[in-house]
Amino acid sequence: MGDETMELMDARPRLSVLIATCRPDGIERVVTMDLPVVDGVHYWVSWQMHENLPVPEMLASREDVTVLRADSIGSSNNRNNLLEQASGEIFLIADDDLRYTSDQLSSIIRIFDENPDVDYASFMYTGADAKSYPSESCSLHPIPKNFSQSCVEIALRCNERTAKLRFNTFFGIAAPVLRAAEDEMFLLQALRLGLNCRFFPVVITHHEGLTTGNRKITDNGVLKASGAVIAVQYPFTAFLRIPLKAYRLHKSGQSSFLRSLRYMTYGVWYLLRHREVREKIYF
Repeated sequence: MGDETMELMDARPRLSVLIATCRPDGIERVVTMDLPVVDGVHYWVSWQMHENLPVPEMLASREDVTVLRADSIGSSNNRNNLLEQASGEIFLIADDDLRYTSDQLSSIIRIFDENPDVDYASFMYTGADAKSYPSESCSLHPIPKNFSQSCVEIALRCNERTAKLRFNTFFGIAAPVLRAAEDEMFLLQALRLGLNCRFFPVVITHHEGLTTGNRKITDNGVLKASGAVIAVQYPFTAFLRIPLKAYRLHKSGQSSFLRSLRYMTYGVWYLLRHREVREKIYF
């Protein structure tokens, strides 16, 4: 390895926090995150629907913040913009409504240093969601029963093994049909790439409000995405699992049983009918 390559690697941040946001109100939320100054930590912001407005001075004046303007639409495209343009030893996926402490960010670096074989780490957050986690560190291959993750719990080691990992643009907010579940698809893709994926019972951030997976479902595209994910994860038993999922959503008050059943089933058929979607999953 040449001296120039070594210098470039040494110049990379230890931890890069990748914050996806959109619209003028989104960039103002980033300002209110009060991002802590931490040695070795850099913040990258991908700003969609920016309307050519100037970057707020509170961000523009900081050497540890880089704002990238994105002309794309959709949460998965926004996150992919960050994965493709940011640099760092570790990437932490983030949103514009989180709160971090210096100790939390330092703990992520420590976990990766103590586990040099880990490519993909899933952590914990605090907030309004009454979410349960495994009681101890565990492998995500296979995915533990009842385990779910959101994007803001994910961190990656930047290496050749993770270089191909991207969010599936057919899933997520503002996607054409499957308007959720990009986080679940991200983990499934990581496992298909053979990455060493592991959960750590360490709180890394605080999230205000409820995540999409815990709010009342008003967008049928969220249900379609849920059905599609079940079909990807359990291709031979999907049509048996969907009624159970629909029943759980009914019991939680998030959606009626028949509505959930209808649109999750639609998500499965959409996946089967559209080759371009399947090709992006089964690459």
